[in-house]
Amino acid sequence: MKDYNRNIKSDMPMDQSFAPNVRSKTTQTKAKPKINAIGKKSTKKPSTNNDKEKLKSKLKIDSIEVADLEKLNEENIKNLRFRNKRNKVIIAILTAILIISIAVIVIYMVVSQLEMNCKMYIHGNAEAVYHVNGEELKEFRTPANLQGNRVLKLDIDVKINGLDTAYYNVKFNVKTYQRNRQMDNTLIYKPNFELFEENQDGSYSSVVPIRGNQIINICEGIVLDRDYENTLNVDNFKMEFNVYFEKV
Repeated sequence: MKDYNRNIKSDMPMDQSFAPNVRSKTTQTKAKPKINAIGKKSTKKPSTNNDKEKLKSKLKIDSIEVADLEKLNEENIKNLRFRNKRNKVIIAILTAILIISIAVIVIYMVVSQLEMNCKMYIHGNAEAVYHVNGEELKEFRTPANLQGNRVLKLDIDVKINGLDTAYYNVKFNVKTYQRNRQMDNTLIYKPNFELFEENQDGSYSSVVPIRGNQIINICEGIVLDRDYENTLNVDNFKMEFNVYFEKV
């Protein structure tokens, strides 16, 4: 049996010629791969001593600025605390002044509404003024503990102005009231018997004419009857004291 060349041995039909696989010349050649750069040469110049000095100077300036800011912040906090403390003190002072002012106003209103229940009158053709317990008064309010069956002690003097060559007949009396009703049996306490004498109506008249330009004592108070002991008080009591002058 005749051997065939292996290169031509095939199962193909005998009449089909063998054509070897030839690569086309038109096959595109592969592009050469690019090599990526692992490192790029730096164009930045290396730092110099001048740059280092600038950096140190900047850091130093920044440090100073931070210190200044901290100091400023601390001063602001101190100023704020001082202002808060000062404001509290001012508010406390203003509050105290307001409270005192309100209290003074209230006291003044209460006192102003209290009625002066004792009136002192001068009648006649002489210039004269009253001195009650050493003070020149035309009216006053009796003490709060006023009651009947008591002596209302009042040192009543009269100052007669004018020339000491003028002489006057002087007369005085007192009228007391409870709720605008005249009280009974009201007496003069310790009248000046050296200058005056009692009349039948309870008034007193000068024994002889009294010279002007001097201070004369009238009496030392008023006796309030015992019948009013449990009903008389400072709110329902009124008094009128009268001195009459007649020039001679």
